[in-house]
Amino acid sequence: MCTPDQLALLVRGRDIGDHNFGQTNPRIVIVGGRTGSGKTRVLMALRSLGAQVLDLEGLASHRGSAFGWIGQRPQPSNEQYALNVAMAWRAFDPTRVVFVEDEGSSVGKVSVPPLLYAAMRRAPLIVKLMIPLEARLNMLVDDYAGEEAKAETEDWGPRMEDAIRRMGKRLGADTVRVLLEYLAAGDVRGVALMMLQYYDKLYDKHVGNESGSGNGTGTRVGCLVEVAVDANVIRLDDQELASMVLDKVAAHKFGR
Repeated sequence: MCTPDQLALLVRGRDIGDHNFGQTNPRIVIVGGRTGSGKTRVLMALRSLGAQVLDLEGLASHRGSAFGWIGQRPQPSNEQYALNVAMAWRAFDPTRVVFVEDEGSSVGKVSVPPLLYAAMRRAPLIVKLMIPLEARLNMLVDDYAGEEAKAETEDWGPRMEDAIRRMGKRLGADTVRVLLEYLAAGDVRGVALMMLQYYDKLYDKHVGNESGSGNGTGTRVGCLVEVAVDANVIRLDDQELASMVLDKVAAHKFGR
């Protein structure tokens, strides 16, 4: 377990010895994929199969996108988040891999600890989920606009409208106008499809570059492998996907 002094060092982004989110033990395996690919669901399925999983979004109470607050509890403070992440990391068996979602440097209003984020960008293996558009749309509608999501989110409609308006500089006035029209008409599928056109471009840049942003440069050092789902699939099988991910990891030859 971390001492208070060790945790304080980690929050400030400094080394705490053998557990400094390094490249060696435990090794990080990134689970990636475009928005709506079911990355979080696959992580939970991996956990149910006995794998070690660092759930950055669960610890952050946020799904990471502009709409990631839907169905979530209030977010912790940045310091509390860093402490929670550190404690989760310290509990892992260093001889086994840890699966982590391919996040950006922040999850909602909290920041991924800098040492961890650097290690994620240096991860030796990135498993990218290749999911058909129809399945992604179905998942997004369920997760962000389904009955359960709306029931768990106070003022879902007004907050959705506000979130779309806040993206005006990134999306442009015309796109925001159309999105708001879709939202007012109850066409959440139309909203999801338009947002994917924006997020897909960002993720395609994020997955391969060194720094991990949409404007990043350099090349990611890890090996990128794909887990592809049949183009006719419209609903994902989380357990099957998790098993496919494990097969890719088993086949990968990790260096020293």
